[in-house]
Amino acid sequence: MTEQFDKFVKFILEKVQTMEELNRESPPYGFWISPSGEYTVVKHQQHDSVADSIISKNPSLKKKYMSDPVSQANFLSRERYIRVVFAHYTNMLLGDCFYYAQNAGEWVPIRFEPTSSSLKTFKDLANFYGIRSRMEIR
Repeated sequence: MTEQFDKFVKFILEKVQTMEELNRESPPYGFWISPSGEYTVVKHQQHDSVADSIISKNPSLKKKYMSDPVSQANFLSRERYIRVVFAHYTNMLLGDCFYYAQNAGEWVPIRFEPTSSSLKTFKDLANFYGIRSRMEIR
């Protein structure tokens, strides 16, 4: 591994509360990756509840969310957070770069451009687990 990757692994291990959160043999269900490249672990199909926690801990996000409430997951996606899941059936890390907006009474997917910091974290996580990664663009 490169020195930069070793630094990334050290950074990850300092951020997690338990080693189980980033166990290479038993990865979590997924992550939320912020535009600044920080990630939050999502266990067991809980993207909405983790999104709610992220929003409630960030005063500026909470204020924005209260002015235009939608689902927490859709809100974070509108704020350019990448929703990440492990697709074990394809052995891939999948990231969503879209949110839903209403257009003429229908919910349509809107693509957003992830930041370079969030993309780097996404690719580093895939590298950490030794799997391929792909962005889902609807």
